[in-house]
Amino acid sequence: MKSKRMIVLMVCVLMAFSMMGCNKAAGQGEQVTEVESSNSFVSYTDLDQAKEAAGFEGKEPINLPEGYSFASVQVISEELIQITYTADDREIMYRTGKGVVDISGDYNEYAEHEMFEIAGNQISTGSNDENIFVATWTENEMSHAITASEGLDQDALCGMLGKVEV
Repeated sequence: MKSKRMIVLMVCVLMAFSMMGCNKAAGQGEQVTEVESSNSFVSYTDLDQAKEAAGFEGKEPINLPEGYSFASVQVISEELIQITYTADDREIMYRTGKGVVDISGDYNEYAEHEMFEIAGNQISTGSNDENIFVATWTENEMSHAITASEGLDQDALCGMLGKVEV
């Protein structure tokens, strides 16, 4: 268990450092790379290009909560695809990564932790007052995570995961 926590901590630290140098891509199909770190995020404006750069097929929800739309997609070292959706000042991040570790990047303490099944996957959630802020699961040796800045209700999360496109 200590080994798993150490790995999660190291991934968190690497992701925090690499996110400090992120920039948004300027136009369609352009990419911005950060030279300072070998684990920098590379931003894309096209999801298909990001999947090609990552070298694996990341998943994406095709049913977003009302008002959300695609904002950006980033890849880190052929290990993680991060898709960001926004609605006003609210944000949902959907991550897919290689391996079976928590890739959510969310290490907050939550009042409630629940496990339930959606679309054949065991989903682990962290919530406060019925708002789910983080959901993680693994499928086919890949890790998945959804984080929501303002939280989601269970119906919204089920809608996202019940209709996931490969």
